[in-house]
Amino acid sequence: MKTQRSRFALARHVGSVYRVGAAWRSYRRVVFRSWEIDFAARTVRLEFLDGRVVQKPMRVEVPTGSVRRSAMDLERRMMLPTLDDGKTLEVDIGVPGQAVPTDVPVVYLDQLHWISLAQQLWAPHRLRAPEREAAETLLNLAREQRILVPVAGAHLTEMASVAGRRRRDLAATILGVCRGWQMQNPVRIRRQEYVASMGRTPSPRTSSR
Repeated sequence: MKTQRSRFALARHVGSVYRVGAAWRSYRRVVFRSWEIDFAARTVRLEFLDGRVVQKPMRVEVPTGSVRRSAMDLERRMMLPTLDDGKTLEVDIGVPGQAVPTDVPVVYLDQLHWISLAQQLWAPHRLRAPEREAAETLLNLAREQRILVPVAGAHLTEMASVAGRRRRDLAATILGVCRGWQMQNPVRIRRQEYVASMGRTPSPRTSSR
């Protein structure tokens, strides 16, 4: 398997976070260690490699939604969005083209299973005991990075019909569990498989974060 302003702002954050890795293709030339955007305080903070810290007010109106703060740690290559309940998620941005670890199983979840994970985190009373146990086991494996649980474009498309708190909780669950890993576009996979079938270089198991 190959991996790659309103109350709904977190769902959009899920989609946008996957484009972050590509934006840092020249990360070695970046002169700062980290940045942080505080949507509530309307400030931007930059920490440079030489230890200097610069903080400036934001000049444009930015909707807060469910994400109150968004930080980027370039040394750890990680994005850290903080939600409206104070919980901070960890999202790997990695290095574009970085190989997916071959010693870590990739687990693909259908949407109903993502919903079960969201219920375990936000409304466990809606699950039966065996479902809670299974969901907690999977969540622990993902937290310990013993498995990769990528998100696919279909998950985000199906989430478009969900509204309100349910959408926020589902988006937060997906973003936190997948840690930025996503399935590659099927069209891209098909092209790679065609090339491989003609005896050329096999398609690599690469990330698409």
